Amino acid sequence: MNFMNFNEFERLKTRIPESISHFRDIDKDISKLPQFIYNDKLIETLANCTLYHFFNNAQRSDSNHSLLHLLDIKFEFIIENQRGSTILGIPMYANQFLLQPLDPPRFQTLNGKALESVLMYPLPGTNWEWAWNEWHILMLNNVDENGWTYSGTSFGSKRWNSSRYLGKFVRRRIWLRMAERNFSTKVAADNSISEENIPSTINVFPFKNQEI
Repeated sequence: MNFMNFNEFERLKTRIPESISHFRDIDKDISKLPQFIYNDKLIETLANCTLYHFFNNAQRSDSNHSLLHLLDIKFEFIIENQRGSTILGIPMYANQFLLQPLDPPRFQTLNGKALESVLMYPLPGTNWEWAWNEWHILMLNNVDENGWTYSGTSFGSKRWNSSRYLGKFVRRRIWLRMAERNFSTKVAADNSISEENIPSTINVFPFKNQEI
């Protein structure tokens, strides 16, 4: 099985932003997070996820399926927010410390919309299903061992990093999950990327499993 050539992979990457829900109208404060400021790495990661998904499902795809056919997917993101306080010199963070209505909600979408329940996060439509069984923490760019990135006192800050030293009172992290249209409803697509070009190895993804 041959590796996909450079031009084909670059073409795949140009299609990825279309698969990210609310990416075109991302909230300005969320766009300042390191995972999105350096979004070339994010796009490449999601492209690799798409390749891996296609590779693992090729056996149950019919003969008309191509890699671009499986771009009939969506990447759903959830932003988790917490505020912190220092207790006996130890920084402690919790969603209960959020200052409403000044702070964002505990969970929100990329466009800033509040989520009342993560467990009830809606699929893109009635003919969609989750491709991944659970949400994953995005461990990309300047985050700590649990995916958090920190700033001073404001969620509108332009400066975020993985350091949680004294004076860092807010933090955010990103959860990610892939959805796909049901196989029974997929329609014919561009076959210019063939199964013979699926890579035989895929990069290890910067994700972490944890109960949300």
